[in-house]
Amino acid sequence: MAKEAVRNPRVHITEEEMLACLPMVEYEASRFKTLEAQDAKQEAALRMVEAALVFDPNQGAAFKTFAQRCIHRRLLMLAGKTQRQRNNRHFFLAGAETEPLAARSESEIEREYKRLDAAMAQLMPDVRQALEMRFGDVEATYPEIAAALGVCRTTVFALLAAGLARLKTLMEEK
Repeated sequence: MAKEAVRNPRVHITEEEMLACLPMVEYEASRFKTLEAQDAKQEAALRMVEAALVFDPNQGAAFKTFAQRCIHRRLLMLAGKTQRQRNNRHFFLAGAETEPLAARSESEIEREYKRLDAAMAQLMPDVRQALEMRFGDVEATYPEIAAALGVCRTTVFALLAAGLARLKTLMEEK
């Protein structure tokens, strides 16, 4: 029976090579305790397939090494994103000087959201969009925000820093 290969214009990674990487996929996924186990395994397996599509043996690394690095970077990014989502939840509403959000009534939380909306409305459109993309439900990366705004990543960093500082000032005023 012929070996199946993942199609790659530069090289063919065999099914055997892919299967040999599965224990490494399981190991890498198990290292990230902040991610759901099944999600981590699925992301790791998907990243291994993506690595097979772009692998270039002329770069001097073995496929397993290349795939491990790709998987590890992807899981690191997801773990960081998950942690940021936990930390940023109600980022502007639960400051250090205030009581925890859980201790507030629904009407107090609603008032805070209205204050936040009013403060966001006072920001420049590109700053507001950058903040919404970065700290909203999507949690876009700097390159994604840069592409959406048509600017470089350095500009995104500056927009976010200035926007957060201005937003903090606006929230403290009211």
